[in-house]
Amino acid sequence: MSVALTRQDAMNWLVKFGVIPYWDSIDKKPLFRKADVKKGSVAFISRETEEQVWPGVIKLLDLKTEADCATVRRNVEHLLREQGKLL
Repeated sequence: MSVALTRQDAMNWLVKFGVIPYWDSIDKKPLFRKADVKKGSVAFISRETEEQVWPGVIKLLDLKTEADCATVRRNVEHLLREQGKLL
């Protein structure tokens, strides 16, 4: 039995691990980086695992433009700030 993941699942994943998208203007594609969070406030994830998840997150969040990345980044930062995790 497979479970269909949603846009909200992708957002929750980004918040859980403190990862935010940004637009790579050279390669014209979304990439991800760790947000500036308080030490120990978010779960650890290895870079290798993080990179394996990126394609699914990009698809679920429909990240096709710089504006899409900016919107998701603002939302994730807002949620992190609300939880007291953002520096």
